[in-house]
Amino acid sequence: MSTFQMMQNQMLQNNMPQQLPPTFYTFIGKNQMTIVVLQPGRTIYSYGCGLVTLLAGELILDNYTLKDSSWEDFKGLHYAAPFKLCRPATFFAPQTSQSDQYKLKRLELRLKEVMDDYDRVIRYINKGRPTVFLIQPFIRKELKIIEKRVPKFMIDSMPNDEQTRKVRFMFFENEVYTRKTAKEDWHMKDIENCVLRNSGKAQRSVIVPYGSKGAGKSTFMRQLINKFLSNPNSPLVFLLEADPGQTEFLPAGTMSLRRVKAPILDIPACHQEYLKESIMLAYFLGGVDVSKYIDRYKEIFDRLYNEFTVKSPVGSILIVNTMGWIIGPGSHILTHIFTMTHPLVSIYLMGGRMSHDERATVFYVPRNNPPALKVEFKRELFVPRDGKGQGPGPTPAVQREFAMLGYFLSLFSGADLASFFDEPPYGIELKHLTIVQRQDTGYIRDNWWLAAINNKLVALCGVDNNDQRKLKIRHRMLGNEDLPMLAIADNETTMLKFIGFALVRGIDSEAKKLYLHTPLNLEELDEAPLLVRGDNIELPDWFFTSQDVDKAPYFVETYGPSPPSNGNQRINESQQQVAQLYSAFANNSKAHWQKSIEIDIQQVVYFEEVEVA
Repeated sequence: MSTFQMMQNQMLQNNMPQQLPPTFYTFIGKNQMTIVVLQPGRTIYSYGCGLVTLLAGELILDNYTLKDSSWEDFKGLHYAAPFKLCRPATFFAPQTSQSDQYKLKRLELRLKEVMDDYDRVIRYINKGRPTVFLIQPFIRKELKIIEKRVPKFMIDSMPNDEQTRKVRFMFFENEVYTRKTAKEDWHMKDIENCVLRNSGKAQRSVIVPYGSKGAGKSTFMRQLINKFLSNPNSPLVFLLEADPGQTEFLPAGTMSLRRVKAPILDIPACHQEYLKESIMLAYFLGGVDVSKYIDRYKEIFDRLYNEFTVKSPVGSILIVNTMGWIIGPGSHILTHIFTMTHPLVSIYLMGGRMSHDERATVFYVPRNNPPALKVEFKRELFVPRDGKGQGPGPTPAVQREFAMLGYFLSLFSGADLASFFDEPPYGIELKHLTIVQRQDTGYIRDNWWLAAINNKLVALCGVDNNDQRKLKIRHRMLGNEDLPMLAIADNETTMLKFIGFALVRGIDSEAKKLYLHTPLNLEELDEAPLLVRGDNIELPDWFFTSQDVDKAPYFVETYGPSPPSNGNQRINESQQQVAQLYSAFANNSKAHWQKSIEIDIQQVVYFEEVEVA
């Protein structure tokens, strides 16, 4: 008989339990609220979303330490860990000292508010000092819309698991994964200590995580930010977004600098920002393919970093969100970032989707001014306990579409894409606008420009005084004073400050007005922004395909007499000025940026220019 069998028989004889006490217990309260009792020193994981409130003990959610707030502030922190994006949310209950006060009476009062038979919970609490937290079922509007397009996006609920489908979250254990993340936690503490020592010397600290695509840079960056925000002695935390393909707080194609004031516990689609006061400085790169704009990228990065050194208090922390491009020109860009910032901490995250060439030509930290702390470790992708995996998740391009959805979300009256065009647009006279053509795009004739931007996504931009001289103003469109100015932005020298994104909803050719859908309050702008088309930065197609037929953005209809079939006559000058102008709205906007209230979608004006044979 084996030793294990002898121990098992002894346990049966003594009527002892054959398993360790469960790591956690869950109880269902009022309105599908879930109360979780988590044993000290244990970790559980969750897919799904909800609002988390700490009731008793201590709780660390994705490296952010939750505060035991008063019941009057009972709102909860939103978390979202979609099943299709692999990485679950981590809930950890640290060991507490016996000297720490455990407010059992207050806990009882709080439990009475959320469940009738709260005595069931108290029975488990009396056996120790566990962490107790509450999760309210809550799914944000953008997640509801994404769920309709991506099956099993939030949770992989079984057909018979009705409760999981109701609340949209699930908990589970995974001891193997817990052991693998222990090394990551150790590195986090090491990084924190290094930064706090440097801040004590009244010096700014720059942290640069880098690695190939899929190595986990974004997840690590979020959790590092959460750890600093949890520490009351931590300096201010700033984020420099240097990955225009996978941005955190703005849609793709941008680079920005901001101070981070709140923990990051959900996906980028849930925290897209457009308020002017939330962004210190942002630039429009023009696209997500940095290889087309390497010099412009470096110039923008330098400006953002200089803004940090000038505007941030001494001792502040800057975390650089880098690209997953570490070979060839990408390696040169990383070298530039290290040379410019002289980071205190560099973090190389190995793994991810690394090709053979990437393994052979990986970026190396420059030897001059090396970081005080260099961290290298391999992050493991999470594997569910059933071993089946999540299957193919959304591609980076689809995730960029999710972020664009989150950016425009304030224009939705409900959790339905069909409500997007219900919001009245802003109207502005065409003569106040300047349309900027990037030098890397093909030539567009004057009378095609308005057709080229109609019903398209445009970046609303501005330029500094120094860059204004580099913007090559060509002329008025068709030489008509009532039409926009046309300009060319040099690829390398003209830096376009990013204000926001907008959809050109329609153009009234008779009133010479253009209409925009944007979450920005355009009435706060001192002057009309520049309109710039991005490279492969579009509003997702499903914004339009989800509209009702009677709400179609526009429809094509011949306007005026048809040109002769033999093609031997040219359209006269007055008709040419109307060519390619779209008319989608009545003239009902009275002020410079006044919002249109009564929208009357009319016909689209469309002309084919006739060439002389």
